[in-house]
Parts: sequence; C-alpha cells; structure tokens
Amino acid sequence: MFRVRSLRFRIAFSYIVGALLVSGAVALGTYAITSRVLTAQAIDDAKAQTFDELTFLRDQIRDEGRQDLRTYLATLQQRGSDVVAKVPDVREADSTSVGVSLETIPADLREAVEDGEVGYAIFAGPGHRQLAFGSSVPGATTTIYVYFAYSLQGVDETLSLLWRVLIAVVAIATAVAAAVGIRLADRTIRPLRTAAEAARKVAEGDLSTRLAEGAEDELARLAADFNRMTEALEERIARERQFVSDVSHELRTPLTTIKTSIDYIADRVAELPPRLRSAVGLAAEELRSMSRLVSDLLELTRVEAGGINVSTGEVDLRDFATEVVRRRAPDTPVEIEGPEHLVVQTDKARLERVVGNLVENAVVHGGEGVRILIETDNGVPSITVADRGRGMDQDEISRIFDRFWRGDASRQRDGRVGAGLGLSIARENAKLIGADLKVVSAPGEGTRFEVHLPRHDARKGVPMEEER
Repeated sequence: MFRVRSLRFRIAFSYIVGALLVSGAVALGTYAITSRVLTAQAIDDAKAQTFDELTFLRDQIRDEGRQDLRTYLATLQQRGSDVVAKVPDVREADSTSVGVSLETIPADLREAVEDGEVGYAIFAGPGHRQLAFGSSVPGATTTIYVYFAYSLQGVDETLSLLWRVLIAVVAIATAVAAAVGIRLADRTIRPLRTAAEAARKVAEGDLSTRLAEGAEDELARLAADFNRMTEALEERIARERQFVSDVSHELRTPLTTIKTSIDYIADRVAELPPRLRSAVGLAAEELRSMSRLVSDLLELTRVEAGGINVSTGEVDLRDFATEVVRRRAPDTPVEIEGPEHLVVQTDKARLERVVGNLVENAVVHGGEGVRILIETDNGVPSITVADRGRGMDQDEISRIFDRFWRGDASRQRDGRVGAGLGLSIARENAKLIGADLKVVSAPGEGTRFEVHLPRHDARKGVPMEEER
C-alpha cells in the first residue's frame, strides 16, 4: 500500500503526473493542429465550390423576373448546393434547403455581404457545424445576395474519433507511466529500506550488520560509507568494552583483599570503639556495593560482547517466580498470580537475571505493593512485575534502561541506591533469550515491567508450553 507522504508514493506520483502532462499536451496539440488543418481544407474546398456556383449564377442570370431566380436556385439544388438567396427589395428569401434559412446565417456574415464583401462563417447546425459563404451575384443587373451552406459533419466526426483515440492514448500512456513509476520507485526505495533496516539493527546492538556494495553510484557510496561507519563504531565499542572489562578485572583483586580485611575486622567488631564500629559497618556496606557494581559491569560487558552461551531448558514459570522472590526479596511480601505448571523453553539463568533484577527494582521503588503476574496472550507467555510506587513520566521512561541512570533519589526506599545497571542488565539478558521487555508507567499509578517470552514452534521440537 502507498502512503501519501512516503518517498515511494512521491516518486511514482511524479512519473504519473509527468506522463499525464506530456501525453495530454501532445494530445491537445495534435487535436488542435488536426482540427485547424481539416477545417482549413474544408474552407478551401467550400470556397472553390462557392466561386464555381457564383460563376454559374452570373452566367445564367440575366434581367429576368423573380420566377427565373427560383428556377436557377432549383438547378443549384440539383447540383448539391444548399443556397439561400435574398433580393433587397423582396421581403422573403428563397432557400434550397429546409434546414438552412436566412435566419440561420450568422448576422455578422449577412452584414458583411450587404456591405459588398465576400466572407464566410462557421456556425452550429443541427447536430454538427456548418460553413456558410456569402456574396452578392457578380454581374447581375439586380442585386442578389446568396449564401452557400456546407456541412462540416465529416470534419466533426473525424475530430470526434481523433479525440477518443487521443484520450485512449493518454490513458494508456498514464497507465504505463504508473507501472514504470511504481517499478522504479520500488527499485529506488529497496536499497533505502535495506539501509534503514541495517541502521535499525545497528541501533539495537548488531554491529556486524553490513550493506552490500554494488556498482559505482550514489547508493553504492552510501553503502560504503555506512559500512565504514559501522566498522568504526564496532571498533570503538569493542575498545570501550575491553576497557571496562579490564578495569573490572583489575578491581576484583584489590576488592577481594579489602573484603578479606573488612571481614576480619568485622569478626572482631566487639573489640572496637563505637565510632570505629560504625565506620567498619559503612565500609562493609560500600564494599558490597562496589563488588556488586564490578560484577554487574563484568556481566554487562560479557553479554554485550556475546560472551555468554544461552542454554535452554524447561522452566515452570510459577515455580520459577516463587524461587526468584525467595532469593531476591526474602523480606518483602510479593503476590504471585498465574496458572500452575505453565512450562516454557528458555534459559533459566538469563531469565532469572531479568525477572530478579525487575523484582529488586520493584521492591526498592514499590515497597510492599509488588506483584508478579504470569499469563499467556494468544499463546505468548509473559511475566509482569508491577509495583505501586510513584510511577514515572515519559522522560523517565525513555531513560529507564540507560546505564547508571538512577532517577530521582526521592524514589529510593530505605536509602538504598543502586548503581543504575540492574535494568540495563535485564534488558540485555532479555535480548539474549529473545524476550521483549516493555515498561508501562504513569505518575501516581505505579510501574509495570512486562517480559514477553518468545513463542517457540512445536514442529521444530521446541514446544512453547505444555500443561501438566
């Protein structure tokens, strides 16, 4: 389907309009020239016949009476001419045709003939146009005005046929132009669609995406520039990941040493003065936070670098949710809703990182109103972690999965402030198992994180779910 504002529509529409304008202009020009030529030919033929008839009258008419004029007009009628004759002193005019009378002759032509001129005029007749030549009979002793009428029916029928043919030609040309325009629009847009799809994949983290470089044209140069940009971006991100990984590894050893020392001191905290006990407690808390940060950084680096293997197996979502709550929120009541024995094929460890981090986030920001909902929608299983916290506005939602983003400090519960990596890790692990992680929130209405698991094809031997 065409979208009016799409580039594909504009290209095809340009071809159609161009073909319509060109073919229409050619058709109008052809019709105008043909009409002029045919009409001019008819006028020349009528002029020759008129002068022949006038010569006949000049040779035949003498100074006879009224009766002889009618006789000559009858003779002209037999020669195939429609003639109207008018003697100035006689009130009525004589005519050789019922369809042609003095009243049908244009007034301008009659005035010109009465002024002594010879002229012609085209006027509308019954069903077709007619051509009238007017003149006084030369050499006659009595002034006689005669008007010869000629039918242009043949010319009109020819022009009518030509008009229908030209309209058909314009329609065919426009249809061909539409087909060609759509075809060329598709061929033009296809590389752009490919480039847009490649850009989308790169934005989603697939830095191995490349475009095929074809002939030396603008699209080929676009593909080459895109590939160079992607390669540079891949190299830069790889260096950053390696830097983070190296720093995290280097921090683990001193952190382990410090932890050992703090644990040794904590075991003898009763021997310490009160002030020193408080300092040791704070140091132990900060050490745990730093250790968690280093572990999260290492995991996030491995996930993004593709250094984690995904191993699928059967997971009972209800039992899984109960286990996650027991491990991640042992001191917080969490309501679990959903069917019993809903089994899916997924990586349990990766899914635990997703749901576990969401549960911890909900406990911190939602307090005791945390709820886990397990359900299926058209065969697609999902796990929803909801809280009754303050909620978020659209600006916060757009940044919720950014690294190290922790939001408003007033949203933290019991002063617990994380490093801002939990949701980023959850999103990356969701990608690993093919799940779709969404967030729905509004100020004052709490927050819902929805994990939509992939629906596997049972025909491939990987059942989506089974009821026990």
